[in-house]
Amino acid sequence: MAAGSSPQQARVEALELLAGANRGEAQAQSEPDEREIGIAGARVCQACGTIESFSGLPAAMLKHRKGDYLCVPCLRQLSGAASGPYSTRELEHVEAAMARRERRFCEGCATELPSKQSSSPSAGPRLCADCRTSLEELDQDFDKAMWELSRRRFVRLLALGGG
Repeated sequence: MAAGSSPQQARVEALELLAGANRGEAQAQSEPDEREIGIAGARVCQACGTIESFSGLPAAMLKHRKGDYLCVPCLRQLSGAASGPYSTRELEHVEAAMARRERRFCEGCATELPSKQSSSPSAGPRLCADCRTSLEELDQDFDKAMWELSRRRFVRLLALGGG
């Protein structure tokens, strides 16, 4: 989650970004067109709850580990490596550490989820009850909404100089 941001603020921002996408809001002139950003997004790290961006196929492949998105500091910590590039052995260590970890974070607002909600994302994105309810009220497909949110968060972070 962004520094100084509460889960409620993060949820409100996520819903505003999604609602704006549903209304077809035009991007501000200073923001890049979402169709031109390629493989990029901003996701919630499933180890610490920070919202961090990625850009390009190599970064996307590195940061997405068996259903979990991980930020750079968590990749470093879990791998035991000071920096990348990471060896296959280091990445296997990261994946094993995440497999043992019970806690995960809501992909909408970055709140910590109860362990029963932290299971594999094969049932769809990890969402807290509040975000799930909000998306249902917006009549949003959860997978599509989280993809759109990731793209719009990236554009916003890029516009703010943090992408």
